[in-house]
Amino acid sequence: MRKTCVLKVAAVVLFLSLPVAAQTSTFGTLKGTVTSATGAVDPNAMVLIEHWSKGAYRAEIDASKTARTKGDGSYAIQLPAGIYDIFVSSAGMLPFCKQVKIEPGTETTVSPTLEPAPNTEIIH
Repeated sequence: MRKTCVLKVAAVVLFLSLPVAAQTSTFGTLKGTVTSATGAVDPNAMVLIEHWSKGAYRAEIDASKTARTKGDGSYAIQLPAGIYDIFVSSAGMLPFCKQVKIEPGTETTVSPTLEPAPNTEIIH
């Protein structure tokens, strides 16, 4: 009788824990490769990600992240699910920006192509 009761309790605990175990992560991955208009990868581009919450920028320090692209122009950042503004910049190139939604347990790819900045000359 006692073994039956213990087995029933164990079965209930296992059953109740299934939804928790089946849940996906609350994080997603933002990844991509930064290239120039000529197709060359940018191995040192700055990627800035800012989180938005309910239409307003979250002012907390953890609301933004920065990363630099690797030698092959790639980047990958784990982020909590939400809506983000992505800004990519590199010397001599026009900046890139886009808003994306990061879903839990998924990978979102943003691979910007940066255009050259126009040459400007200051005449005194």
